Amino acid sequence: MVRVTKLNGTEYFINPHQIEYIELNPDTTMVMLSGKKLVVRETYDEVFDRIVDYRKMIGSFKTRSRLDGYRNTGRYCRRICTHYRINGFEWSISGTYVDPASAVMVVGGSFCALMVANPLQRVLGIMNYLNHALNVKDYGKEKLISTMVSFSEQARREGLLALEDSLDELEDKFMEKGLRLVVDGTDPSLIKNILYNELNQLEERHANGIKIFADWGAFAPAFGMIGTLQGLIAMMASLGDQAAVGKGMALALITTFYGAVVANLILVPIKTKLEDRDKEEMMVKEIMVEGILSIQSGDNPRMVEEKLLAFLAPAERETVRAETGTE
Repeated sequence: MVRVTKLNGTEYFINPHQIEYIELNPDTTMVMLSGKKLVVRETYDEVFDRIVDYRKMIGSFKTRSRLDGYRNTGRYCRRICTHYRINGFEWSISGTYVDPASAVMVVGGSFCALMVANPLQRVLGIMNYLNHALNVKDYGKEKLISTMVSFSEQARREGLLALEDSLDELEDKFMEKGLRLVVDGTDPSLIKNILYNELNQLEERHANGIKIFADWGAFAPAFGMIGTLQGLIAMMASLGDQAAVGKGMALALITTFYGAVVANLILVPIKTKLEDRDKEEMMVKEIMVEGILSIQSGDNPRMVEEKLLAFLAPAERETVRAETGTE
């Protein structure tokens, strides 16, 4: 989201995908896709810079080496966690870290709260969100840009109708839909509205999955505290038995321990993974939209390539240039 300030001083956050164009008359006026106009204090250059920063933030400049570094770090952390899990298993035999009632309180209680806070259909789809978070999809951004440049060259050489024979080979339905609209001669503004409406719906679905694990990550520590309070109440009721006080305190605190571990080791990291998957997929869709609109407007293939390469890191751009034979 991009922050802007209205003339009355009120700060406002807008989705840059919803901006159709910006007027200078003399105040900066943003015209949204819905037709609504928003007059802001910022200059055109300031608004433009914030939109560029937003694009950078959603992952346009991630490099392969950085991603590989993250994967290596993850493997190292998994080795460490496995080591301490094995040692911890020896402790759990004595019952120090095992309390089924506490586990039921944290996991079962937080899941029940999740069902109350969210629609049942969304909660039942939690395995789909989990699968999306754990499976790393290679979108092949370099290949996508090369394909877009190839389509642009074909359209310039043979006309837009010549693209129709190649559309059935596309695996991505979003890209196929956009190019079919171009081939059919649909108005550019209508193509833009259709594609960005679909992007907004996609982002909304992603947000639903992120919210599921964000809510669950917030509920788990809360139910850990509830279990701890329940254990403290039971412990206070048996203060006359001094031998039972220490054991009761340990069992009371284990519920908080379970809540913190479940939230910070499982649920919150899954939410973060879903946010990363959302940013990466939205960037790929942005590349498709930019390429489709450029092909429709008849831009020079070299200009189409330069527009799309702006989404990639410098190292990745060289790979695309090598494939397309440009310098």
